[in-house]
Amino acid sequence: MSYKIIHEFEMKTLHRIVKAFHEAGMYLAFDHSDASEAEITSKSLDHFMDDVDACGEVTLNVYMEGKRNPFGWIYLVWGNGACLISDYTTNLERYLAPINEYLDEYYD
Repeated sequence: MSYKIIHEFEMKTLHRIVKAFHEAGMYLAFDHSDASEAEITSKSLDHFMDDVDACGEVTLNVYMEGKRNPFGWIYLVWGNGACLISDYTTNLERYLAPINEYLDEYYD
């Protein structure tokens, strides 16, 4: 499979991840980000996705709205296609379940 097809699939998957957590009232930030909460939550989806896409691998910290400590994390590795989500904390399972089903269907 070509890099372009894999990349497009991974970006669609990232979009699903961001959307799922935003709909649950949470926000995502890079583990290496020095941005404040206000800066992170004010970023547009496209800008956030471009920032994540610029990394070969990234840990996304998941925050509950109004909280300063991460609720959990998701580790993504670009170029892995359906295995984009390499690892995550188990408390995020219910939010990631539909995304994992989508990835399983693609992988099969």
